[in-house]
Amino acid sequence: MVQLTVPDELRGRVNSLLLLERGLTPAGSFVAGVAAHYFSAPVTVTVMGSIVVLLAGLVLLWVP
Repeated sequence: MVQLTVPDELRGRVNSLLLLERGLTPAGSFVAGVAAHYFSAPVTVTVMGSIVVLLAGLVLLWVP
């Protein structure tokens, strides 16, 4: 679906972002597991969710 909806000149960039996201998932899972071990799962989910919301807000402000 990505290759059908993205213009030809942007296809490489979009695919690289998709692969980057898939490649970093194990690292994020490891960090979440370690944090849940030392703290608790609800605290870990709250903190990581807050980070996602903060980063999304920064992108919203930064990108026109």
